[in-house]
This record gives sequence, structure tokens and C-alpha cells, in this order.
Amino acid sequence: MSEKEVYEKKINEIMEGVKKELDRVDSMTMKELEEFNQKLITTQNIVKNLAKLRKAVSPSKTKSVLSSIKSSSIKVKDNIKAKKDAYVLNRKLNKEFEAENSKNDKFCPNCGTKLALDSKICSKCGTEII
Repeated sequence: MSEKEVYEKKINEIMEGVKKELDRVDSMTMKELEEFNQKLITTQNIVKNLAKLRKAVSPSKTKSVLSSIKSSSIKVKDNIKAKKDAYVLNRKLNKEFEAENSKNDKFCPNCGTKLALDSKICSKCGTEII
């Protein structure tokens, strides 16, 4: 096997790994998304460095791999942004909900049971209400 074939085989293996991870991008946590994005950047740098050798990887293979990495990176970044946006929206809605409920309702801090506004003790768990 020539050096060029070895490099291309390694790149193919890397890209197969990227494709497998890309299939589960929608269910990744923020940490996993950020790690995967870093992996994409590293892979992109490896391919670019191999392309500089010119003999190591064919130009068409380099272009194909870099294009695939770019589209994968876009999908990962979109997922990161969507998760951050959802987190911010969720926090905002929770604050609004808590503010609205704190005006009209009283809840046990221990078990969450809804209480009468004048309650001193939770009727469910017995926690003293301050």
C-alpha cells in the first residue's frame, strides 16, 4: 500500500467516525456538541496539512472531505445555538411562571404541594412554612 493510499484510508476512517457521530447530533448534550465541534476542527486541520503535502491526498478527495466537514460543522453549530436558545427561553419562561405563581399561590419548599396562602405547615409533608 502506498503512502497516499494509507493517508486516504485513514481519512476515510476518520470521516466514517464523523458520519456516525453526526447521526446523533440532535440528541447530544452541549458538552458533547462542543467536543464534536472540536473534533471536526482537528480533522479539518489534519486534512489541510495532508493536502499541503500534495502527494499525500488527492485534491478531489481533499475538497470532498473538507466540504463534508464544513457541512457537519454547520449542523453542529446550529444545534449548539438551538440548545443555547432553548435554554435561555426556558429560563425566561420559568422566571415568568415563578413570578406569576408567587403572586397568587404558595407552595411547600420541600414537596411542592400547593398550599393556602395563610398556611404555616405543609399538609402533605409537615414542613414548617416560613
